[in-house]
Amino acid sequence: MAAVTQGTFDAVHGVKEAAICNSALVRIGADRIRDTDPAVDASKQASVCREMYSQCRDELLRKHSFRFAAKTAMVPIDEDFDDPLSGYSYAYKLEDWRSFTGVNDTSANITGITGQIPDASWVGRIITGTYIPEGATVISVGTDSLVMDRASTDEGTTFEIHIDMARLDMVGANVDALYEDLKAGDERRLLTSEPYVLDDNDDPFIEIKYVERVKDPDKFDDLFREALVTLLAFKIAIYLVQKPELTSMLEREAEKAFHFAKSASLQEKELEARDTEWTDRSFETV
Repeated sequence: MAAVTQGTFDAVHGVKEAAICNSALVRIGADRIRDTDPAVDASKQASVCREMYSQCRDELLRKHSFRFAAKTAMVPIDEDFDDPLSGYSYAYKLEDWRSFTGVNDTSANITGITGQIPDASWVGRIITGTYIPEGATVISVGTDSLVMDRASTDEGTTFEIHIDMARLDMVGANVDALYEDLKAGDERRLLTSEPYVLDDNDDPFIEIKYVERVKDPDKFDDLFREALVTLLAFKIAIYLVQKPELTSMLEREAEKAFHFAKSASLQEKELEARDTEWTDRSFETV
């Protein structure tokens, strides 16, 4: 029988993740986490937090397109897709997995990239490859190089990069677009009849809006962080406190915090859209 994988904090952001969990633990009167390493702190509250943190974060990111996590991308058509299209016209590579080569030692840098051209859209995407730690994320790019948020464990030369997507929001700039989101990983496909556009090399792509699975807590806005703390407090209390009255109250607080964060995000987007419209009009000629 295969061993069951236990939850862990992120290798880079674990201390900040534990701090959020400690805020949740305080709200239910539980002891704080002393260390992110399970070999040092094997307490029940630490184990529950390691198991629940990423689940709660991703749950919130899937429920709404928070402004700090909203991104756009151009994803390529899959001309070799041979599964049924289910009435749709096209299949697109939703997570946009791309292979490339480069030079990586035991640092967080990959240089001399060939096979792909790095650009700003790569920031926030996941890098995989031999000796690349799990969850390695691009934090900056150069003309033929990139920097990850964590160092590799040994030298490597072949890599893949893909979108780290928590939720698909819009297809082809059409809020009414019909589509299906199939499978996962490098086989994840978007089926739709929305038309594609051609890039400079005449390759067909479609624009999508999506929610990135943001792992760095420093990028969360304050209201999202509060919603995450209250959701964690509710979920953790189910395992640690086991008081129905308390868990019911925490559940209501978590729902309120989420709706407050969602409303604020929607208002920010509306104001941003108005500012853009005003700016566009101010430059119109007559």
